[in-house]
Amino acid sequence: MKKIAAILAAIMILAMLCGTIVPVSATEEVEEFDSSLYDAAAEGDLLYTLNFNGDEYWQPTNLVRETIITVDPDNPNKCLVNSMANDARSHWGGIIKGLPISGPTGDGSDDYYAYTIEFKTSRDQLDADGNCMDTNFGLYFDDPNAPTPHGVYGYTYNFSLMYTTERLLGKYTFLNEGFNPQGINYQAEGADKTQASVQEYAIEVNAYDDTMKLFMKDSTGEWQCIQASEVGDVMSFEGTYLCPTLYQYNNEGRMQITVDYVKIYKGMTLSGDELPVNPDAGNDTPADTTTAPQGNTTTAPQGNTTTAPQGNTTTAPQGNTTTAPQGNTTTEAPKSNGCGGFAVLPVSIVAILGLAVTVVVKKAI
Repeated sequence: MKKIAAILAAIMILAMLCGTIVPVSATEEVEEFDSSLYDAAAEGDLLYTLNFNGDEYWQPTNLVRETIITVDPDNPNKCLVNSMANDARSHWGGIIKGLPISGPTGDGSDDYYAYTIEFKTSRDQLDADGNCMDTNFGLYFDDPNAPTPHGVYGYTYNFSLMYTTERLLGKYTFLNEGFNPQGINYQAEGADKTQASVQEYAIEVNAYDDTMKLFMKDSTGEWQCIQASEVGDVMSFEGTYLCPTLYQYNNEGRMQITVDYVKIYKGMTLSGDELPVNPDAGNDTPADTTTAPQGNTTTAPQGNTTTAPQGNTTTAPQGNTTTAPQGNTTTEAPKSNGCGGFAVLPVSIVAILGLAVTVVVKKAI
């Protein structure tokens, strides 16, 4: 009997030790939501200018297939984009923590955010005939791995709001719509196509009702709204944070484009639209967030569209290229300590074992 009592006592001690070493449940570490960059700024403020070398806010890398990015050695806000994808899309970029698309407010509801993203493109690579090549290019702002990431895409002669390679509103061709943008070289008008085509665009992102507006500077340097989605055109933007990515489609290294000064502002600075205050407080449907037209920004008529002309292509000049810094983050798997591989014995079991030991000891005595 003394041996039995000793064994039971040992089991009770082991159970108590295991219960003190192992937590009741292994909890996975949850990353805290970050809206610090957005919250610290006033409406209309410049929030961030993309640093193509990467920094503490933005660590760009190849997210969907391979793109070669050559950063200007004298200007980290300027780079040459050359996708190596063959009959497929490619995205190079990354998320910016502190600049969310949507997220929790702390009271169980969601808060929403609005941005204006301005950028400049230059097409100065010459083809065999000495004319600037009409390189395709897009800039997207949400998760590029989603089935339908959102942004803008096009050529020198046309540009449109997009879900990846599926057009949202149809290709907007400037000649058809009677819009005269800056930096375009119309061969039919006798323009010198050997001159670089420098164009400036802007995307307004309304993350409350999931709408976008596309602006472009005209030949006089004024911003014009050329396309705008309606509530319901877009199901939802994807991801927690803004994820600016530079995009090309089926390029195979043939054509390159220079992109510089991608600037992100707080709010919808060109249209003047505003997000509602506390949009989740009793609202089941999106509110009307539109305002009267601002100045010269009018929506161009939607007419027939054509596909941008494809010229002869040559192999892009080989310069010094740098691979974007790898900024992928991984989530650490939950850790368990001590006897984490087993269920923790409840306190009640320990108590029962203790009682059993006491009974056996008394009988032994």
